[in-house]
Amino acid sequence: MHLIDFIIAEDIRREMGNKVSVMGIFNDDITLNPIPPKWPIPMHIGILIRIRVEDTDQKPDKFSIKISVDGNKVAHMDGEISSTEKIGLLALPLVIKTLPIPGPGILQFDFSLLSGDEILLTEQNGITIKVI
Repeated sequence: MHLIDFIIAEDIRREMGNKVSVMGIFNDDITLNPIPPKWPIPMHIGILIRIRVEDTDQKPDKFSIKISVDGNKVAHMDGEISSTEKIGLLALPLVIKTLPIPGPGILQFDFSLLSGDEILLTEQNGITIKVI
């Protein structure tokens, strides 16, 4: 099993025909322009995680994602993965409607894919929050 994509964007929507639309993909940083800055700033964030699960891999049944800014936890999301057939490509389009950004710094995403209590895959991704 291996990670294909970990995309951080402004929004993700499920479409008809088993499609996912990703809007406003962030690259190296998220630049905020609050005048004056009033923290925390609520942000709508979408995260698209795609993982290739081979037939020989143990099948995941849940995921966890912990979100922090400069090491301070701001959110935590868990979910179940229910599938009775082989998975192949696992796509997790996750949306956080109101993520409280406490200030500039590194927005860190710590993702785990599990089977029961066994961790099958972990991934860390971060993006810089800037204020102009």
